Amino acid sequence: MKPTNEGSFKRFTIKFFDTDGVPFTPTSAQWKLTDTTNVADPTAGKMLQDWTDISPLAESVVITIPSTLNVIIDDTNAYEERTLTVKAEPGNENGQHTEDVKYRVRNLHGFT
Repeated sequence: MKPTNEGSFKRFTIKFFDTDGVPFTPTSAQWKLTDTTNVADPTAGKMLQDWTDISPLAESVVITIPSTLNVIIDDTNAYEERTLTVKAEPGNENGQHTEDVKYRVRNLHGFT
């Protein structure tokens, strides 16, 4: 995936499929964003945006990460990794669906 320049927004199209591969509209869905570069334990991540409701709900939704969340935290890094986590409730016995999407933010050195 092509890196996102520091200070730019990023859009993701998320499509929801059940365990049989059939598209579904969730009864609820949320997203959060973490920085996985600037933490001692990369599996934990540093919260940049806590759980945020996705609305309106559909089989396919667009999540826009605002430019304010795509800024470099440590200017000595050429790139920093972000993880977008999406969770959705399908409204049936299959339970919650979660997915992670990782992307990189390119340091423009001196961006303000």
